[in-house]
Amino acid sequence: MQKGYRLLREGHDEKSIGVWWDLWLSIRTRIPDGVRSCNAVKLVAGTQSFGNWVPDFEELFEWCAESDPRVATRGAEFGRALLLRFPDEEESSLVSWRRALAGHLFILGSVDEGRSLLEETVSRFPTNVWGYVALADEYAHIWERRGDRLPLDLDRARTYLQQGLKVASKGRDREAVLERLKDIDDKGS
Repeated sequence: MQKGYRLLREGHDEKSIGVWWDLWLSIRTRIPDGVRSCNAVKLVAGTQSFGNWVPDFEELFEWCAESDPRVATRGAEFGRALLLRFPDEEESSLVSWRRALAGHLFILGSVDEGRSLLEETVSRFPTNVWGYVALADEYAHIWERRGDRLPLDLDRARTYLQQGLKVASKGRDREAVLERLKDIDDKGS
């Protein structure tokens, strides 16, 4: 795990993905069946916790998937595995994993699957603003992405953001929604 972090600090993102992928393949076979949350995974060696490493690895996948579809494929595999293996994880992590998985699916051209996953996220976690934000981002084409996309639909994006604004309880969440609404208004004019 530490080797991957060292490679990241040295600017070798792709090599870090390779090291961490091999680590993941090893770790996943050693997780006992009753473990249903990342924070319950206990590593024998190392200074980093598994629960802290998972979001770092997911973020690295997101960062590198744009330039290499093979990374998006592995990112999608990792995301699916997390969702299946750790169903009792905190809601914020589950929503984050679903958003990342949907992003990989869009990059890989699986638009309907990505959209369905995000719609299911909003349905399953209706009080979590980030599912609404993810759908709005895709419909508004906020992020430049290779692969297929949902059709540009600023009205639909705005509707999702307005729904998200209704459930946004933290200042940071509200700011993110308001910023995206402004971006959409700027795009539409």
